[in-house]
Amino acid sequence: MSIRCTGTAAGEFPADTAVLRVQASGRDADPGRAYRTRREARDVALGVIADTTVEVRAEHVRENTWDDVTHAIWECELVATGTYAGLQEILSRLAAVPSVEVTGPDWRLSAVARQAAREGLLAEAVRVARREAEVMIGALGGTLGPVRAIHSGQDHRGVHEPRMMAADGQRPPRSLDMTMEPQLLELSESVTVEFGIA
Repeated sequence: MSIRCTGTAAGEFPADTAVLRVQASGRDADPGRAYRTRREARDVALGVIADTTVEVRAEHVRENTWDDVTHAIWECELVATGTYAGLQEILSRLAAVPSVEVTGPDWRLSAVARQAAREGLLAEAVRVARREAEVMIGALGGTLGPVRAIHSGQDHRGVHEPRMMAADGQRPPRSLDMTMEPQLLELSESVTVEFGIA
C-alpha cells in the first residue's frame, strides 16, 4: 500500500539579472536612406555599448516594406548580472538618441540564483508533502513508510548566446539619470511524493 501527496512551496527572490532591449531603426520611402539611418543609429548604440562590460545577446537585423516605406531595424538584448552600472550608462546615453529605442529593464534570475532558489523550494515542497502524508496516515492509525517515488517534472535550463563585436562610434551625452532597483520575483515548485504505508 502507498499514499501520494503533493507539496507546493513558493517564495520571493531578488532578481540578479537585468535585460535591456535596444533597437535602431530607419523608416523611409527611399530604402537607401532607411538603411543609412539604421546603420548610423546602430553605430551610435554600439559605440555606447562598447564602453561597458554588459553581455550582448540576440543581435539581429530585419527589413520589410509597407505602403512603399522601407522599415530597417537592428535589435539586440543587453544583459547584466549582479551589477547594473553598464546598463544604466547605456540607458542614460541612448535615451534621447534619434532612431534608437531602449526598453526595459526586464528582471530575471541568473541560472545560479534560479537553481539555488529551486533547490530550496523543492526541499520545502517535499517537507510539505511529507507532513500532509503523516497527518493523513496518523489519522488512520498507521505509520508512514519509506519514499517510493518523487515526481517534479520541472526543467529550468538557461540559454546563452555569444557576445557580438562592438563597432566604433561617438558617445552621445547622458540625457537621463536613473537607478536600477532589482525586482522581487515569485517562484514556486510542486512535487508529488509517493510513500509506503507501514
